[in-house]
Amino acid sequence: MSCKLAIVGANSAVGEVLMQVLEERPLNCDSIVALSPDPHEEERVSLNNKALTAHALDGFDFAQADIVLFMDDQGLAAEYGVMAADAGAFVIDCSPHFRAAEDVPLIVPEVNGDLLKELPRGTLIASPSPGTVFLSLILKPVMDSVTLRRVTVTSLQPVSGHGKAGVDELAGQTARLLNGMNAGPDVFPKQVAFNLLPQTSELNAAGHSEQELEILNETKRLLGNPDFSLNPTCIQAPVFYAHSDIISLEADRPLSPGEVGAWLGKAPGLRVSRKSDGGPTPVQDATGQDVVTVGRIRQSLDDDREVNLWCVGDNLRKGAALNAVQIAEILLKTHL
Repeated sequence: MSCKLAIVGANSAVGEVLMQVLEERPLNCDSIVALSPDPHEEERVSLNNKALTAHALDGFDFAQADIVLFMDDQGLAAEYGVMAADAGAFVIDCSPHFRAAEDVPLIVPEVNGDLLKELPRGTLIASPSPGTVFLSLILKPVMDSVTLRRVTVTSLQPVSGHGKAGVDELAGQTARLLNGMNAGPDVFPKQVAFNLLPQTSELNAAGHSEQELEILNETKRLLGNPDFSLNPTCIQAPVFYAHSDIISLEADRPLSPGEVGAWLGKAPGLRVSRKSDGGPTPVQDATGQDVVTVGRIRQSLDDDREVNLWCVGDNLRKGAALNAVQIAEILLKTHL
């Protein structure tokens, strides 16, 4: 069956990637409209070279929509998400606003997509943070085969996590520095070009950033609150797009790289790179890709129960826009 789709934030950084994904994976929709506080902002949004109908978000009758995607970076879901759900629409939100709400399902289709079949119309659905999406894709197939005791992850995060402003700041700083000019920070607390920042946001009293707490809490909830210890560290990297994660997996028994590689190689949403290709990078192997690529799977130097690996994934595509479209695809098959 077909549906009526509404998109909030189609011209945001994630929204632009969403439009690319929808051209490649078209949903069976009777109509698609773009919603914005200023509908003139959305008039240039197009899909398959056809302009989308633009409507003002304020006053829009959400009863006209079956699925509403919130892709904006302005936190509009906080104001309009519940309103859309109350009108009977499925609401898929890619912002952080509903991720911590226990009564809002947190969904990565390859991990817990079966939950979507049981949801009634008018349900809010949260897409996790990109770091959670990538980590859960890797942990799920491993957990299906072995009991984990500890997981440690260091996430090198791209500037596009701060939207277009983050991308513009890295580009501008790079250009100025290469021309011998000063490159003061604006979006980031310190110069990000040619640099690494040891925190991605303000730290709490215990010294943890918001992104680290997101990965911890969201991953645990997404995977059914497993017993293993999870320790994330998030670093701001001078990279435009795609996360790079260093992950350590400690099991309750001896664990080999061959086992882990075999499990991950069969899992949906993942690709294991060849040992001979030098390892996957965010530029060549993640940006614009629908999968998370894993490489450098190796035994710990001093513990046969521990395996270490590296992975890269596109934060705007696989970590947000594609995840939302995959959720919508399941809802179309099961409810509409």
